[in-house]
Amino acid sequence: GAPPAAAPSAAGPDGALTSEWRIERVFSKLKSTSGFPLVSPVMRLGLAVDVRLQFLAGDAWAGSSRNPKQKKFSQNGVNGADASNGSLRVKCVGAEDPAPFKFRVIVGNLTVGPFECRFGDNSVQDFPLGIDWRQHLEPRTGCLRLRVQALSD
Repeated sequence: GAPPAAAPSAAGPDGALTSEWRIERVFSKLKSTSGFPLVSPVMRLGLAVDVRLQFLAGDAWAGSSRNPKQKKFSQNGVNGADASNGSLRVKCVGAEDPAPFKFRVIVGNLTVGPFECRFGDNSVQDFPLGIDWRQHLEPRTGCLRLRVQALSD
């Protein structure tokens, strides 16, 4: 299928720079990847950080009837309450280690965060969403819309 859509950064009403990732037919994509993370195209967060986002569906989805492998899902694999509803992984793809930055994620119309990203020695950071993303899909389309807003200090 077509790669997931990523929209360029745009300034929001409060001046925050926002990048959008639309995951069309999210359940179909998760099924085809057997629940492995879905990966965004490269996008810019804030003014200077190029990243790829990875969406991890979480244990709640893994144990649901929407997961074709749910019978194989074991409660022993639970990553803790934080990961049960999914998480967003941010991977720095630039050559340089960017300065720490803060951001929030808008899942559908619900805002979660703020989060602080400090890459340091690790080019990948995990941020548990803490909400059931399945309740925030676009009506009729089943699209998961993730908007990431870089916050200024």
